[in-house]
Order: sequence, then C-alpha cells, then structure tokens
Amino acid sequence: MKKKLLPCLLALLLIVLLCACTRAGKLPPRYDVHFELNGGSLVSGELLQSVSSGEDAVPPVVEREGYVFRGWSGTYQDVKADSDVLAQWTKLFQIRFDPDGGTVVSGQATQQLEPGETPTAPEVSREGAEFLGWEPEIGPATADCRYTARWELKERTFTSEEVYAYIAPSVLEIQVSDSSGEPFAVGSGFFIDEKGLAVTNYHVMEGAYSAKATLYDGSEAEIDYVVDYNESLDLALVHVAVSGNSCLSLSERGVNTGETVYAMGSSLGLTGTFSDGLVSRASRRVEGIDCIQTTAPISHGNSGGPLVNVHGEVVGVNSMTLADGQNLNFAINIRELENLDRSGEMKLSAFGHLTGGAQPGGETTQTGGYYDEFELHEMESNDSASLADSLAQDDWTAADLSDYYDYDIFYFGPDCSGTLRVELAPYWIAQEDLFECELLVARNDELVEEIPMTSEDGVSYTARFAEWTAEPDCVFFLLVTAAETAAEDTEYPLYYAVRYRFSD
Repeated sequence: MKKKLLPCLLALLLIVLLCACTRAGKLPPRYDVHFELNGGSLVSGELLQSVSSGEDAVPPVVEREGYVFRGWSGTYQDVKADSDVLAQWTKLFQIRFDPDGGTVVSGQATQQLEPGETPTAPEVSREGAEFLGWEPEIGPATADCRYTARWELKERTFTSEEVYAYIAPSVLEIQVSDSSGEPFAVGSGFFIDEKGLAVTNYHVMEGAYSAKATLYDGSEAEIDYVVDYNESLDLALVHVAVSGNSCLSLSERGVNTGETVYAMGSSLGLTGTFSDGLVSRASRRVEGIDCIQTTAPISHGNSGGPLVNVHGEVVGVNSMTLADGQNLNFAINIRELENLDRSGEMKLSAFGHLTGGAQPGGETTQTGGYYDEFELHEMESNDSASLADSLAQDDWTAADLSDYYDYDIFYFGPDCSGTLRVELAPYWIAQEDLFECELLVARNDELVEEIPMTSEDGVSYTARFAEWTAEPDCVFFLLVTAAETAAEDTEYPLYYAVRYRFSD
C-alpha cells in the first residue's frame, strides 16, 4: 500500500510545481495609448504606442502654427487600460505694428502673443515727422490687433537745390502729334500719382492724335489716353503708360503774395529748365480762371509744368506769360484741378478728333480727323432702308449717332451663312455697352426675318442662323442704336466705327 501511495504523491507534487512555474512565467497585459494631434502636426515620436500594464507611454513632440502647446488631456502614465490622449492648445494672437509711412528701426513689427501678454512696440521713425504714439493704445492681448503709428508732420523748408532734386523726377516733357504722326507742339506736365496719372494744360494736348512723354531718365512712354479735360480751365489729365513713377503732392495750404515759388518745364524745348521767383499776386482772374501771378520765368514749352512752393508742393500749373510786359507770368491755381474727373478714359484719336475741329463726314479744320483713320464713311442721313450705307466685309466704316434717338442702318449682301460677327470701335473706351445692334432680313423690299444680336463685351455682337439660300433681291440690314442703358448725360454724338464678318 505504501509502495503504491508514494508514486501518486510524487506526481501530485510535480503538477503543483508545473502550475507554479507556469504562473510565474506569464507576461503582464499590454494596452494601447493613442495620442491625438487635435489640429497640430507631429514633429517626432509615435502617436500610437503599446505599453505594459503599469508602465508609461512616451508623449510625442508636436506643434501647431499660431498656437502654443499646453499639454495632454488623458492618461499616458501608469497605464492600466487602453486610452486616448488629446493635445491641448492655446491660440496665439497676431499683433501687427503698422509704421504708416515710417520704417521700423528696431524690434518686431509682427508678434504672436498668448492671451494676456502685452506686446512690445518696435522703435519707428519717419523723415519729416514726429512720432506721437500708437493707435489704439497698447494693452494686453485679447484678440488679433493692428497698431498704427501716429505722426505729426514737421514743416520743412527746402533749399532751391533740394526743391529741384525733389520735383525733377516727376516732371515730363510732352510731345504731341497730328493724325499723320507729325509732331506739332511741345509742352510739359507732371505726375500726381504712382500709376501714370499726369497733369498738363489743355492747350498742350489740344488736337493731339498721339503723344509721348519724355521722363526724367530720358526714356519715353506713350500717353495712352486722356482721363479728362476742361478747355475753359485750360487743364487736362492724361495717363502715361508707366507705373511706379515718382509723383508730386498737391498743396492744401494755399499760396500767399510774396512767397518764393519755383517753376520747371521744357522752356523752348530745353528739357528740365528750372527757375524761381516770387508770387506777385496770390489770386488773379484771367479769362475766368483763378491764376497765380509770379515772377518765376517761363517760356513756350513750360506750359503744363508745375509751380511749387518751398515745401515741394504743387501750387499751380504754369500756363501763360504776357509777352508785352516784364516778367508777368501766370499759373493756374491747383485748386481748379478739383473740377476734373479722374475716372474717364478717352482714346487719343478721339480726343484729337474732338479738339482738333473734325466734322462728321471727314471734313476737318485741321490736318487729320478721326474719320481719316478709315477709308469708308457713313453718309447721313442713313436712318431708312432706302438711305442705308453699304458695308464691305472686314472693312471699317466710320459713323456716329447724333443723339439718343438717332439710328444708323447699313446693308450687305446675302451670300453668307454661319455666324455673323459685328464689331464696334467706340471713340471712348468708356462708351462700351452704349450701343445696341439688330439684324433684319429683307426680300423684295419686305421684311422677312428679325434676328436678335447678343453681346458679351459691349463692342462685339453676334447672330447665328441656318444656311441661307441666296437670292438676288435678298439683303441684310444692320440697325445700330443707342442702348437704353445710355445715360441722359452721355456725350453725343457717339462716334464709332463698324465692320462685319461671317464664320462657320
């Protein structure tokens, strides 16, 4: 009996030992820790980590533009279960310091601050001005904010040498040409903005079908259009095909008798002539224009150039001199420029036609004329089928609408099909969308079809129709009228040129 019991006890002991060994070698459980960026981006490390029970996960390095990292929300230390850990961020406020014409000497103009932090203003300076502080008053950051420097401009008086150096880069020599391209006059002008807008006299530009400006560095640029003009005030605003140019500021302080002034222009074609003098009378009416009488010498070619004060500000536009007197010179007060509109665009060819004396039908009082640019001219009156003018395909015909109620009729043959395209070339660039076109088809003097014409750009009109069976007595009539959208104050006549072509 004892011999049988001993083996059983040994087997039981072995089982117990095996169980103990198995329990001692069992691995502890593992858990997943997921780090969520919450709008940020990963710099280094791992976002998903598996760690043993009771161990710590290693948080990754993260960043987010415009935010400061505040830590993690969730358990990643002494992990006892799967967990999601969320990055916590605080938005930084964008703080900008605008020097408003000055420059930043030291410090940072752009700063990112946490809520409640107070920005450190940079040091700024501006030539000819005293710094007064920042607007609004600097305080703790509570939102994105822009601080703008406040300045008080200092009164500065230039020497004559400084005046010349300051204004010379903004003064132009203007050469104008007739319709045949022949130069016939030289004058002056000056820029008043950095996008090519310049001032001159009306009489400098009068009759010009083209014009060019010689700039301070000797380069030349086309005057591509007239912005506005006033014959009675003898002023014109023109646009020179340049940008980023130097320009002069217009005086708001007025002018006083006895003060020193300077004139600059192309006296008798001598580019860049500079002279000085005194204001003989601050205001004198000359032919209804408010003028400044000065002793600053000017000659032919100075017209349109600036008259400036000792601060380099334009006080007048040099315009005329009394040859029978002694040094009696006149400049139009710059305040008269307020009577001109700065939003127009008039082609030089149209300006030359309107101011050079051109008459409808091609008759002109000067050489050239807008009608001379085209071989074919309408013959008024052409407001009925029997009086309609003939159009030749691809050839321009010059025409005009005398008033809102006027209309022009043109005809052309029937040996065409496909898409009809009618193009108008208005005098004024701004006169787009002031016309309407309608196509009429007649056979044996009877109207057989009306085909509407559409336009996408205000100057090109199209009509589509099926293959047309040509007959000897069938013709197309083109009706051109002023659009209903044409304002009552539209300048008439509306001069234009017209042509047509067919395509498949």
